Amino acid sequence: MRVPSFLHGRFAEVSRSAKRAARELRRGAHLREVVDSWVDLRDLPGLIVLDGPSKLLGGSPHFHAFALTRAVADSLLPLSEAKCHGWVDESLREAWSFLGLLGQDGSRFARSGLCLALVRGRQSVRHRTKVSLVFCAGDTIAQT
Repeated sequence: MRVPSFLHGRFAEVSRSAKRAARELRRGAHLREVVDSWVDLRDLPGLIVLDGPSKLLGGSPHFHAFALTRAVADSLLPLSEAKCHGWVDESLREAWSFLGLLGQDGSRFARSGLCLALVRGRQSVRHRTKVSLVFCAGDTIAQT
């Protein structure tokens, strides 16, 4: 799986890069526009981290899938519902950004009271599977 290079590394470095990307998203950039380079996870050391940071990871380089979701939640949740909907919709289109929604930071959008996304059989879903994903008022319902 190809992932943005700024999400791989030690958490402190990744967190700074994710905050920069979140600022660009807040200003209206699209998700793919904030990615300057891509790397293949097969070629990198480390784990796919869905929630963290964790001392158990020992400060080694990993793919911190949650980092951008956390930075965006900190940046966008105080803003309009429309911006949050747009970001979540874009995140559902890519496997790497969808992983970021699976951690606890993804649930912050649900707890905010926003009904975030409904996707059913969309062509934008990478494997064109029929997926329904609803985050609404703190309840999470997933169907495949």
